[in-house]
Amino acid sequence: MMRTTPWIVVVGTLAASARAGAQPAPRATRLFSDWQGRAAVATARTRVSLSPRGPWLARPAVAGTELQVHDEHAPRIQIVEEVNGARLVFYIDPATLQPTARDDLELVPSIEAAAHARDPDSPGMTIEEGTPIESSEPAGDGLSKVRVRSPWSSDVQITGYVRTSGIGTVYGHRHGSSQREFADVTLPARFQLLDAPGRSPFVVSTGSQRAPGKLIRRDGEMALVRIGAGAVGWIATSRLQPPRSRTEALRPPRFERMRLGCEGVDPFDPSAVARCADPKNTLPVGTLLFDAIDGRAVGVVLRYFRAPTAASAAGWTRVEVASLYGKLELFAPPEDTDDAPGVESGSIDGSPSPPPPPPPPPNLTPTELGALQIDAPKAIVPDAETAAQIANAHKDKVMGSYKVCIGRGGNVFRVSMLKSTGFPDYDQAILHGLGEARYRPHLVAGAPHEACSTLTIVYPPGDIRPPPP
Repeated sequence: MMRTTPWIVVVGTLAASARAGAQPAPRATRLFSDWQGRAAVATARTRVSLSPRGPWLARPAVAGTELQVHDEHAPRIQIVEEVNGARLVFYIDPATLQPTARDDLELVPSIEAAAHARDPDSPGMTIEEGTPIESSEPAGDGLSKVRVRSPWSSDVQITGYVRTSGIGTVYGHRHGSSQREFADVTLPARFQLLDAPGRSPFVVSTGSQRAPGKLIRRDGEMALVRIGAGAVGWIATSRLQPPRSRTEALRPPRFERMRLGCEGVDPFDPSAVARCADPKNTLPVGTLLFDAIDGRAVGVVLRYFRAPTAASAAGWTRVEVASLYGKLELFAPPEDTDDAPGVESGSIDGSPSPPPPPPPPPNLTPTELGALQIDAPKAIVPDAETAAQIANAHKDKVMGSYKVCIGRGGNVFRVSMLKSTGFPDYDQAILHGLGEARYRPHLVAGAPHEACSTLTIVYPPGDIRPPPP
């Protein structure tokens, strides 16, 4: 019996070669929807193909690369990546992907501890979604013994027990919390954390420098601490020292990257194409790319597309694309084509198009968002040390802009920085403060909807103001 292999479509990175000349964008069918936040991690065995049946391209994926997956349940999964001038669809065998945490996954240091819900301040850690699982073995009762490394420091290794159902290869990508936690102790080089005083270590560091930590409590000669990886465990109190500065963080800050201007242009929106046309493109924005003349659509041209082109049969254009997986020969249809050849209703293989993605949350003015706030707005001011830095910089005032999005229940689900104040510690305090605000749901025709607004923070006095025009 022939074994049917499921496939996952991932997007590859296109390297560009220079060539001048561009013409008005032709009509294009909407083939490639925006990424919906699903991801996977490649291994050195992850081979890539332009079709569900191969052949494999010359080079495999780079181990450790995060791949953007559109829908892991479909035979062909459409995904979006905007790099170096094109979006391109590939297929991979999911059996070659790196096992990861499918969602936030609680790790405990012993099977006994797994019988109870873990308190955040008890030994163990929360493994963030997408964290690679280096090793895994069944431990019974729906548990697996796993080994992971800190995403912030590869020299910290954690071993423990997790739900087997929480291990997979595709996960929901999130940008992580912007909240910053400051250290009040440091741990020695090559430290170990125990699951209980006098018991076995489950966290082992091979680092040669002292590491920041957060003291949770002391118990005689032992102390319970949290490290930057999020792991909580016991260590001898005598091995702890004060931090090097009052603003030393447990982990580096995480920012959500914003796509500005034409970086995220929709190649199928005529007004966006007109606004973001690139005269140096070798093909117009929105041009579809096919794997053969009258073949399947496998990509679309964006801005900064510089791949060399040559005339081919029946008015088609041959394109040589240098990808991470080897050189690709693709084809662009004649410019007077009303619809993409070989494609019906915007599919990649002639099947009906999937429903369009939901529209982005509507934007509210700062006043409209403020009217939904349950608590009175609070001034967000820098700490004394940062305020002194601002004064020493001889700045009369500093200003930063931030995007705040609320969910249907009124909870803040995203806070991102659009423009920094120039003082990272103050930016972190603002991100944390905006994320703690509480709002009533934004109602449209009586139904709750997600919504976003852009807020500007000014210091002094540090109040929330509308963004500058």
